[in-house]
Amino acid sequence: MPADFPKLLTDSVLRNKAGSRSYQRGHDYYVHGHVEFVKPFRDGIQASVRGQLDYFVTLTAVKGRLDFDCDCPVGRDGDFCKHCVAVGLAWLNGGAREGKKDHISMVEVAKRLASESAPALAKMLIEWAADDTLLSQRLVQYAARHAGPESAIAAARAAFKKAAIPRHSFEYGDASEYAEAVDNAIDAFDEILADGHAAEVMDLCEEGLRALSTGSEMVEDEEGDLSDLSDRLSELHLDAAEQAKPDPVALASRLF
Repeated sequence: MPADFPKLLTDSVLRNKAGSRSYQRGHDYYVHGHVEFVKPFRDGIQASVRGQLDYFVTLTAVKGRLDFDCDCPVGRDGDFCKHCVAVGLAWLNGGAREGKKDHISMVEVAKRLASESAPALAKMLIEWAADDTLLSQRLVQYAARHAGPESAIAAARAAFKKAAIPRHSFEYGDASEYAEAVDNAIDAFDEILADGHAAEVMDLCEEGLRALSTGSEMVEDEEGDLSDLSDRLSELHLDAAEQAKPDPVALASRLF
C-alpha cells in the first residue's frame, strides 16, 4: 500500500468526492454491514459491497490523490458512488488490517464454490434464500434479467412495489429499514437502464414515485430518508429521459 494512502483517504475527502446524498447512503451501507472482505493491496484497498446486487470497489492512491473504481452503474459513469463511500468508511473504522487474516478471502470462497457441482450450488442458493429476503430478491432479479428485458422489468416493478408499500407501519427508528429495502430495489432500475431500456426505466421511476408517496403514509421519516429516495428516483428518471429522448409535450402531460 502507498505510504500516502492513509492521508488521502479521510472522512472529509469521502464527503467532498461523494456529495451529501451519496455520502449518507454510503454511510448507511457501512453501518448496516454491507461491506465485506476489505483488504489492502499494493496500490490501495479493495472490497465487495452487498446490496440488491454485489459490487466490487477499488480505492487507490494515484499521483497524490484518491482514485476509485466501482462496477455499479453510477461508478461506471465515473461518479464517486455510495459503495465507494461505504468501503472508505469501513477502512477508516478498522474494516481491514494489514498482516492480519481474520476472515476467509473471496478467492478462497471462489475456489470452494468452483469445486461444487452446478446442482449443488443451485440447491445451496435456494436454501439460503429461504431465510434471506434480500438474497431471494437478488436471485429472482438475476433469473429475470437472463430471461429477457420484459421479465427483468416485471421483476423489478414487483420488488419495488413490495418494498415501497409495506404491510405494516414503520415507527421512528425503524424507517431506515424501510429506506434500505427501497434503496436496494432501485438498484435493479439502475441495472435495467445500463442494459439499454431507458424508456422502461422512466416508467418504473414514475410508478416508483407514486408508490413511494403511498408508502410514506406508513413511515415516520424524521431523518429525511424518503426525500433521499425520491431524489434518487428523480435523478434516475432524468438520466433515463436523456437517453430515451421522449416527446417533451407527452412527457409533460404524464408528469404534470
